Parts: sequence; C-alpha cells; structure tokens
Amino acid sequence: MVTHTPSGRTAMLVQSNDLPSAVSGVASDDKFVLVAMSGGKLQGLTTKQARSCIEQGASYICAWGSDCEDLEETFDYAAFLPELGGELPFTLMTTAHRNQPLEEALDFAFRCAQPPDDLPFPLSRVVLVADSDELLNQCTKWIASENS
Repeated sequence: MVTHTPSGRTAMLVQSNDLPSAVSGVASDDKFVLVAMSGGKLQGLTTKQARSCIEQGASYICAWGSDCEDLEETFDYAAFLPELGGELPFTLMTTAHRNQPLEEALDFAFRCAQPPDDLPFPLSRVVLVADSDELLNQCTKWIASENS
C-alpha cells in the first residue's frame, strides 16, 4: 500500500483479470474508490459479481480502458436490480474514462471522486485493479511523480 500524498488517500494496486476476486482480496470494513483498468483482458463481469464488489466496499467506480462503458453499466445495474438484493443505502457513483489518458482517470479517482451526500463514510482508499503489469507500472509511476 502506498499513499498518494496530494489527496491523502492510500492506494492498493492489484494485477488481475478477475475483478471480483481482486476486490475480495483487498476488501475491508471501509468504503473505497475502485478503479478498474482494462487493456482488453479483464474478464466479463456479471451484475451479481458487481454487486458483490459493492457489498465488499466498492462505493465509487471509475472504469478505464477498452471495455470501460460495459463495466460502468454493469455496476449501474448492480446498484438497483431487485433480484440482487435490496436497494443500496447510498448512491453508487460510476464513471467511464474511455477517451482519457490513464493519468487523467487516476487524477480523477484520487482528487475528484468524493462520496455522495448519502454515503456517511470517507473514501480514503483507492483500489486500482488492472489486467496487466504494464498498467500497474504506469499507476505506480504516476503516484511516484505525484508524490515528488
């Protein structure tokens, strides 16, 4: 874990093609910003799996990469489909950053992704899940440059 000094948020970086498994491996009692980054190898996500990620603390979703619109939409549906459980006690925020450089999406996640008014918890952690080591290396370099 590393701290992004300008925002004060901690970052957890995970390389995985399986988003639900990655989230379950880092979940704790706190709510967090989830940044899902795909270079095209992230496995398809079902609404049930997305709901599981939300229940494990993912409370603001930022999707970046080739399938980011699909990821965002899956999380949007997971937030309200009745067959997945009751209504969420907060507004799930989701964003897709398809045509932005990765650095802009990271900047948004660390500096701009704030909890909605109905989420009484801070979002002091950002979980970065990427489907390649290359993407994680870019994230590590960006955080290091922000901290210098």
